[in-house]
Amino acid sequence: MRGHYVKKKPKYKSAEHKRKALEAEKFQEALYKKWGVDNSKPTKFKEYTPTYTHRSSNDNYESIITKATGGTRKEAPKYTGTLIVGVAIMHKSCLQPIISKQQAIESATMRR
Repeated sequence: MRGHYVKKKPKYKSAEHKRKALEAEKFQEALYKKWGVDNSKPTKFKEYTPTYTHRSSNDNYESIITKATGGTRKEAPKYTGTLIVGVAIMHKSCLQPIISKQQAIESATMRR
């Protein structure tokens, strides 16, 4: 019977172990019934959607001193040049920017 899911009965170490496991299952079912939870179907998670939205970069902010509006959020800095060639790891997590080929050679031959 390929493709069919057949639930296997659990095997227990001893009669005492089986009794305790069945007691725990009954207790869990009683709690589900008390709380009104339907545990017969597997639950599917809904995709999370936040209840608020983040501010966009063109929002106006009120001035603290003059209470005038018109100020805009400062644009986040971004690296746009070609000065840095790469990054070298000196010791464990100490990262060092590499600016030239000579600097890359020096950091590669440095004693550790």
